[in-house]
Amino acid sequence: MDIPRLILAEEATGSLPVGVMLAGALKQRGYKLRLFSSYRDERVLRLVELVCSQRCHHLDAEALGTVSRLKALFEAASAEGELSLVLSPLGHRGKNDRFFPADSTLKLMEALECPVLPILRADTSAFAAAGVLAQVMGAIPPNWAPMGLFLGVPNPREYQLLDREVGRRLPFLSLGYLPRDFIRDMPSVEELCSSKSPALLAGLKAAVARLQSMEHQVLWPAFGALGTMAEPWRPQDMPELLPSKPMVGILKHHSMSLGGGNGEALLAAMGCSVVPVPVEDGDLPQGLDGLLIPHGPAYLGLLELRNNRSLVASIGRMFLSGKPVLADGGSAVILGREVLAPSGSVRGLAMFPYDGIAPGSDGELEPRVIRAVEDGPLLKKGETSLGLKSPWSGFLRSRETQGEWQVEYVKGGLEGMDGWSLRKGVACSVRLELWSCYSRVRRWLGGL
Repeated sequence: MDIPRLILAEEATGSLPVGVMLAGALKQRGYKLRLFSSYRDERVLRLVELVCSQRCHHLDAEALGTVSRLKALFEAASAEGELSLVLSPLGHRGKNDRFFPADSTLKLMEALECPVLPILRADTSAFAAAGVLAQVMGAIPPNWAPMGLFLGVPNPREYQLLDREVGRRLPFLSLGYLPRDFIRDMPSVEELCSSKSPALLAGLKAAVARLQSMEHQVLWPAFGALGTMAEPWRPQDMPELLPSKPMVGILKHHSMSLGGGNGEALLAAMGCSVVPVPVEDGDLPQGLDGLLIPHGPAYLGLLELRNNRSLVASIGRMFLSGKPVLADGGSAVILGREVLAPSGSVRGLAMFPYDGIAPGSDGELEPRVIRAVEDGPLLKKGETSLGLKSPWSGFLRSRETQGEWQVEYVKGGLEGMDGWSLRKGVACSVRLELWSCYSRVRRWLGGL
């Protein structure tokens, strides 16, 4: 298979990854892209989707469990002849400019057998930046990072000094540099998910337009050329097709926009028809065989959803009809009786006998193991799935019942109970990685 692919690995600084703007610029320049992120900051995934107006998939080896599942997801979400672009952390700089590479990106590069394009901050001295680059190149297998990009260079003269110093030390070609004004603060989740078109989007798209017009400052053709350096793709074993070819709806709303496209890619790989269902459109479409309610800070859109009574009623009928429904992560919070949000307590959709607690702080995703303690619609007793606990997942609590699943830390130890079911419907505050248990998902959908 011909799947050109490239990892944009950027030094972690706490700022908005410039890789987001590079992806938008490449798309504006005519590249056909498939987009991926391995960041555990889910704001990156949302930013990529906003800037590029297309789905972004999340590659997390720990949440997927095995390299074969990661590669199957990557193949399902890629397309022959289109550049698969993966945004990933390169690592971080410590004291005395010592660089600590991100192990997850090194493993991802090995799994995908593709080159990496390092993006380094160079807003201090040329000598310091060249020294950090030498450390990065020492951690990456030979020939897999022949080119790179610098960010924050103060002026053209400083860039000339940097290019000369790098050339003296390393067999490395600089594709150019981006000035300091491309370094931007990372927005909060509330800013990104409170509306369909956040206020900051206009400024970002203007920066992308400016970036793609830098004809002689960035060597744009090299991105495509690097993608073709990847090893020939070996087709992976994919999930077996469902003979019933069910039609599954995906609820769409800006407050449910942190889940990425992994679930949709799995459904498509199983032969399902995936139907987007915008919250503002009213009732669910006729003939749906299942429904996914994606992860995100759903309490931000609760009032709009609750006011759409016909849609809420049709979601309730989906649960009661015995069709598969999954609400995971932050979307599960709003399906309880009450939601304790940062702004106060509000009435939930009352489909499950628990109360949801919605947090209000940014942070990173953390992997979890889900283990069923009793038979349920998705997992049978003793079966496991993997997932990610998000800062925006919230918590579910009930005085009458406890969850059907144990939530365990990856290295061992019980965090708590989670997972409620209603016929074939499931709600849990962990963001499930369905690719980690796709045989169970197939069984869950296979009764259709």
